Amino acid sequence: MAQSLLLQARVAARAGKWPEVLNMLGTATEPRPDSDRATLVAEAMLRTARPRDAEQWLRHLLPHMERDDPYEWRRGINMRGVALFE
Repeated sequence: MAQSLLLQARVAARAGKWPEVLNMLGTATEPRPDSDRATLVAEAMLRTARPRDAEQWLRHLLPHMERDDPYEWRRGINMRGVALFE
């Protein structure tokens, strides 16, 4: 179920439906989501004019992402930089 939802969210993201991505994935569904889900939520926050939320979300999750997925961790660091800049 979770993988199916993540796949649907990725399809919505490719179509530029960022509010829909947030509605699907949310931020409170898991205490610590998978790294790819975490960066997709952060990107959706950034693209829906919520940089503060994205920064807080990533600040909380980046330490876990470093151990789990180095690629998504680097992506998350870049997104956090964008959020801080905005």
